[in-house]
Amino acid sequence: LLVGSGVLTAYLNTVLGHLKFKCVLTYLDDIIVYSKGLDEHYAHLREVLRCLRNHNLTANVNKVKFCYKEINFLGHIVSENKLKIDPERTVNIQQCRRPKNKKD
Repeated sequence: LLVGSGVLTAYLNTVLGHLKFKCVLTYLDDIIVYSKGLDEHYAHLREVLRCLRNHNLTANVNKVKFCYKEINFLGHIVSENKLKIDPERTVNIQQCRRPKNKKD
C-alpha cells in the first residue's frame, strides 16, 4: 500500500478493530496475532485473514511468520510472559567506555 501511515493505521483499525487487544496488535503495516494455544491461534489466524480478504487486503507471503513463540517487534523481544529489549540495540551502550573525568 502506498498511503500515509495515519491512513493505513486508521484503515487497519476499521478492518481489525474488533480483534484489537483480544488477539491482534497492529503497528503501521505489521499485524501480530497472539493466542494461548495452537488451536486458538489457528482460529485467530483464520479470522484475521478472513477480515483482510473481506477488505481486499493481502499478506505478503515473504514477510509472514506463523506460529512463533518469540518475535522481535519494534526493538523488543516479545514472548509468552516476557518483554525484553533486543540485545542488538544495547551493544553500543555496553561497549561505550566509561568517562574518566567530567569532560569525557
